[in-house]
Amino acid sequence: MKSAVIVQQRLRNTRLPCKGRLMLPNGRSVTEEVLVRCQDIRNAGLVILAVPDGPADDFWIEDAMNAGAALFRGPEADVLKRYRQAADHYAVDTVLRVTADCQLLDSAQCELVFSKVHSGRYDFAANSGPGSHSLGWSCEAFTADLLRQADDTSTDPVAREHVGPGPMALAKAPAWITIPEEGAHLRPSIDTLADYVATLRVFQKQMREAA
Repeated sequence: MKSAVIVQQRLRNTRLPCKGRLMLPNGRSVTEEVLVRCQDIRNAGLVILAVPDGPADDFWIEDAMNAGAALFRGPEADVLKRYRQAADHYAVDTVLRVTADCQLLDSAQCELVFSKVHSGRYDFAANSGPGSHSLGWSCEAFTADLLRQADDTSTDPVAREHVGPGPMALAKAPAWITIPEEGAHLRPSIDTLADYVATLRVFQKQMREAA
């Protein structure tokens, strides 16, 4: 069974454009940090950065190369289609979806979610169920077959943009992992400049503690 983490990214973020290119204290961009953390997910055979196919997004090539990730380019607005095409291009059987603005991504949590689908007992798994503190930590795993079905049948604009709702609606055997409240006071995703400043402080603190 071939698996892949597919990380979505684009230049024209509406809330904070170019946020994926913001630099962190460790010398990596936000996008590179996410990709490197995805490489630490032990049951991920491949990490793919999936970006729009327009010339404005050419510079993500460097981020993918720096992090040792594969690159796929597809439709900008139809992210569900982009995921389906990336999965087909690299012939993967299971997919873990991650967004590229979660620079404090917990690879152990992702590994736990991914393992549910790898077991063969579930066709969809996520850590964003009821009572879960998943903002900025969230990920979803699903079979490539479920992804293809969602792409073929989903007409809801939300499902086309956010990917996960399509496979989730079609899942026959979903699994939900609850993220504990510890760390919920952090905001590990970046949507505003204030989020970015808070992230810098977290990284600086971690680097001081590791020194």
